[in-house]
Amino acid sequence: GASALFDMIEYYESATHLNISFNKHIGTRGWQAAAHMMRKTSSLQYLDARNTPLLDHSAPFVARALRISGSLAVLHLENAGLSGRPLMLLGKTAKTGSLFFSE
Repeated sequence: GASALFDMIEYYESATHLNISFNKHIGTRGWQAAAHMMRKTSSLQYLDARNTPLLDHSAPFVARALRISGSLAVLHLENAGLSGRPLMLLGKTAKTGSLFFSE
């Protein structure tokens, strides 16, 4: 379901602020689709993913998308279960760009 949603948002360039918070069922494929959308869309400025687990093997896709994305300014990942390498990857992305991680 998440993949279809992200595909539609990318195709129609229909969102500037997207809230996918409190969604425990976004798995690896969903995060891959979200990362693809972040890379391709030029309208998305704010992504709220609070309380949505970002799994260890999904974080590299998101980090890569954040480095490429020119429009996303805020990624809200409060209580996303980040630690270790995934947190380091996302932290590097915020440090090298103008991305703001909200808590």
